[in-house]
Amino acid sequence: MSTLRTTLVTLSTAALLAVPATLVTASTAGVASAEPGPGCAQLGNHGPGWADVVNDCSHGINASVEVDGYDPDCIAIPAKESRRVSFAADAAAYYAYEC
Repeated sequence: MSTLRTTLVTLSTAALLAVPATLVTASTAGVASAEPGPGCAQLGNHGPGWADVVNDCSHGINASVEVDGYDPDCIAIPAKESRRVSFAADAAAYYAYEC
């Protein structure tokens, strides 16, 4: 009986430890999906100090870009158009987002 009991305790412990790991993975995936992804604002052509933000949707949006240490002000972009955002010449745009 002690071998059976030891086996059951080991399996129960493994199951209990596996559940929190699964929950952490699921919650981390939820956070990751909140990062930039599908949406209307897309980063178009860009270079040091400037970036074009493209609105892929059929309605107007307000958008900006993520830049080292700060983000430029949000700008209005009409449906299916793009607008240029300017920032410090030594910075680079990482992605566009709606604000």
